[in-house]
Parts: sequence; C-alpha cells; structure tokens
Amino acid sequence: MFGRLSRNSPSGRLPTPVLATPGLNSFQNPRLELAEKAVRKWLNDLPILNPAVSVPALLERLREINHEPISFKVRFRLMELYREPVNRLFLAFDESGLHRLPVSREERARIKASVGELCGESCMGFKILLKQGLSDGMNPARDEDFRRSLLLTTEQLAHNLLHAYRSYGPLPAFALMELNQVYQLAEAAGVLDPVAGRLGKRAEPGIGHTYLNIILLAALDPFHMERCQCMQLYQAIGPIAPRARIYPWEPGHQLEDGEYLIDLNADIAPRTPRAGLNMDEDADARVLDTRALRVTSEELLEKEVSENTSIPRAQLRVLADALNAGRNRRSPRHASTEEVHLAASLPACMYFLRNQQRLRDKIVGGDLGIEVHSLSTQSEIPYGVERWRVENESIRGLLLARRRRDHEGLRVGDTVIVASVGSNRNRAPVMLGVIRWLRSDKGGDIQVGVETLPGLPRAVSWRTTADPSEQLGILLPPVVPLKLPYRLITAPDAVSSGQALEMVLGSETLTATGGEIDLHTGEFQQCSLASLKKA
Repeated sequence: MFGRLSRNSPSGRLPTPVLATPGLNSFQNPRLELAEKAVRKWLNDLPILNPAVSVPALLERLREINHEPISFKVRFRLMELYREPVNRLFLAFDESGLHRLPVSREERARIKASVGELCGESCMGFKILLKQGLSDGMNPARDEDFRRSLLLTTEQLAHNLLHAYRSYGPLPAFALMELNQVYQLAEAAGVLDPVAGRLGKRAEPGIGHTYLNIILLAALDPFHMERCQCMQLYQAIGPIAPRARIYPWEPGHQLEDGEYLIDLNADIAPRTPRAGLNMDEDADARVLDTRALRVTSEELLEKEVSENTSIPRAQLRVLADALNAGRNRRSPRHASTEEVHLAASLPACMYFLRNQQRLRDKIVGGDLGIEVHSLSTQSEIPYGVERWRVENESIRGLLLARRRRDHEGLRVGDTVIVASVGSNRNRAPVMLGVIRWLRSDKGGDIQVGVETLPGLPRAVSWRTTADPSEQLGILLPPVVPLKLPYRLITAPDAVSSGQALEMVLGSETLTATGGEIDLHTGEFQQCSLASLKKA
C-alpha cells in the first residue's frame, strides 16, 4: 500500500514532493541487522559481481529496511552503506555487461530484471528517507545529511530511469514526476548547487547538475538511441551539460526550437511544441533550453579530435544528432490494422533477399523459426521471421507492435526486412528498413519504429580491387523524386569513399566507386555509389 505526503510540509514553506512509498511496519524486525560494523562486514563478504547471488541478497535486505520503523539517522547511515554496492551493480550490468556474462538468454533477462528491481528498491529507500526528514522538520539548507539525502534521492531516481531507458523497458510509475518534484524542493530550498567535498573526499555534483543530466536525456528520448549509447552519453555529458539551462515558465511564453517544457506535476518527459502544450496559468513548469548546448556540440564536432577532450567524439555525435532530431518534421501518420512480417539483422536480411522464396516459405510456415547456414561461417544458425501489427504508418516508416517476452535480437540502428502480407498497394511487398526506436510497455508489447529505406532492395556480392574476397551486401536503386542515387548497404566501415568496387547482381557484373557514407549505425552503413555501370 502506497502513501502520499500532504502538501503541508513541517519544514516551513518548502513544497513537499509527492512520493509513492510503502507503509512502515508497526513492529521492529529482530532479524534486520542495523549495526554499521556488522553491515559493512556483510557487504564486504558479498560477491558483488556475481549477480545471481548478490542481487537477491541485497534486494532482501533493502526490502526489510524499507519497511522498518527506524530513525532518520539510522536509515541515512544504512542507505549510504548499501548505495555503493547497488551503484556498482547498476554500472556493471548494463547491456554490454550483461552480454559478457556466460549465461543463457533466460538467465540474462532475469538478471536484467532483478538489477532493475534493485535500483527501484534503493530508490524507494531514499524516498522514504526524504519523506522522513521532511516529517521531522528538517531543511536541506540547514541540515547537511538531509541535503545529501536530497542529492542521493535525485541520483537514485535517475538510475531508476536510466535502467528503463537502457533496457528499452517501461518507465517506473511516477519516476519522472517524483524527480521533478524533488528538483522543485531543492530549488525552493536554494540547494541546487554542489557543496565543497567533505574532508578527504572529492566534491560531488550538485542536485541541479544531476537533475539536468537526466532530464536532458529524457527530453532527447533515449529509446531512439542504439545499444549502450544512452548510458555512455549520460556518463560523458557532464562537462558540457550546463550549456543547457532551466528557467521558470511564464504563461504565454511560446517555446522556440530547442526549448522543452517541463511540467513539474506530470509524469511525462519534457515536451516540445509539437507535442501540444496546454498549461494552466498557475502551473508549476520550467523551460529546458538546449539551444546553446546544440551550438556547443556542433562546434566541438567541427574541431580536430585532439582539441576535443571534454567529451568523447562518439558521444558528442550522439548528442548532436539527438538535439537536432527534434527539428525534423514528422510525416503525417495514419492508423492501420494490417500485419507485416519482420526479419531483423543485416545477415538475416541478406539471407532472405538472396532467395526470396525462403522468405515466402517462412511466412507460410509461421513464426516457428528455421535453421539456415550463416553467410560468413556456414554454421547452422536460426533466422526468424515474426508477425507484427502495424499500429500506424507514414511515407517515412511504420510503427509496429507485437507481444514478445523481450527484445532479444532487435537493436536500434539495425536493418530489417518488412514483408507485407495484406493488400496495401501503397506499400512495396518487400521493403528494407532500419529500427529507429524500440521500447516495451507494461502490458507486455514490444513497439518498434521502423524508418523505411526507399527503393526495392536486391542482394549483391561485392569486393574491392584491394581485397578480392567476396562479401555480401544489399543494393538499393536510385529514387529520382527523392534525388537518391544507387546505395550499397554493408557491415559498418566495410566500404570507404573513393574505393573501386566490383559487384555481382544476379548474372550481371557491375563496377562502381564508393561515394559518401550517408547513413552509419553500429550495425550497418549505407554508401552512395558513383559511376555504376556494367563491367
């Protein structure tokens, strides 16, 4: 059962954040260890990087603490002790860390879910601590431990959101609203800025900086980012994030390009004018202005690599692309009730395009999976074709949904084949696309946004004059109305501009020169072709 604080705070005129927390026990748990020395020993003996053991053990302890009626001082000390191992697990088992584990797909999914539960339980403990301090009449401007609890509540709310973003999962209920309201409390108390580090310890980022980092990421929609990019950007953006600023929203203020509205009482990400903004005149709202940050990111990208040391270039590119993505107008969409079949990954696309009878057989055979030969190793691996619902579509792409236990095998930035099974004459029977965003909802559906790549895709084999070994790719023809030339889809960095190429398409041998790399993700690249002709 979750309780909510009243808006009348014992801490004077400070706003009281509405935080969902469980009720405390009316009795003390005799099994719960509260002595600091004993807790430290237990934590030191815990095999932290063995998540199958450490995560369930930490979860059990935190759940007990979060129901225990103890003083602010004792709870603060305990939560500080447990925070370090929780944060280590959170950082160690992101998507890349999980994929390094020598465990099954099912066990990997269980560990991911349990790390998410651990983040949520740690976050819950700090929310209880914050409510307890307010109830005791504490003020973060006067009480150092209470001020720190405010910072760590912000940090743990951010981690709770980050785990959902990096897992492409549903956001924790109320997490954005709670984050906004904790920020509002810190703002009203005048404690957004960092304080000097305690003796022997380095200074930590302030509440305002921590909030800015995560709310900026939320505004940029991490579900559009490729695997691991969300966490990498969050960890790298710190030095230049203050180029964005937050200021009070005034009734009648018209948002400009690069500005987002933050509704402090809503459980939603910052919105642009495109989302439709209907705010009451007395609404608690702030404006997130990213225009100067966008200019800074673009200027840094133009500099030589050696000059740019504040943020890694790869993350800088992700940031600049995300800041500019909102400037591109979306095409009008219309609802659909059709179904399509989807094959994901570049090897799968090339396999089915080399012999489209395989694709037709697979569609007729259902979603049971087939065993085929790998294009590179000739070993037996499955390439599946799945049935998806078309939720809506536009001239640029489709929104697809399907009930699925996880998003294994689906990656933002990967290529997909979309095969139509209906009678939609406005859609090609087989299209090539790229996954632009991915997320799951609380109902168990996976949703993917697919941008279609114009042109009828054809499988080709190709080689360069410098390397006679045969490689596989996908050729897209010119699209004159869109001023698109021939394009070759390959693995990342396989072709560079100016390279001489020889391709085999069916019974024809073609020659071409590699042109501009106009599309590049972690999964594939698209290279325009010049001077394509028969050999």
